Amino acid sequence: MIMLVTYRPEFREQLNQALQAKGHETCIPKHRQDVMVVIKDRHPHLIILDMYLSEPSGVDVLNTIRQRGY
Repeated sequence: MIMLVTYRPEFREQLNQALQAKGHETCIPKHRQDVMVVIKDRHPHLIILDMYLSEPSGVDVLNTIRQRGY
């Protein structure tokens, strides 16, 4: 499963459609603050993370993912 985390809905939807058309299962958290909950619950194999997120920033999310060993 591939998790998509981006603040741009048009990019997120295009990428989601392209990945699903190739047979990939995708997951999009409803809110940026839910990223860690979704990672814990769904265990994605790949995370496409927009580094320009705000509150929490993409860098903060990446650091949290690394600290928690995901």
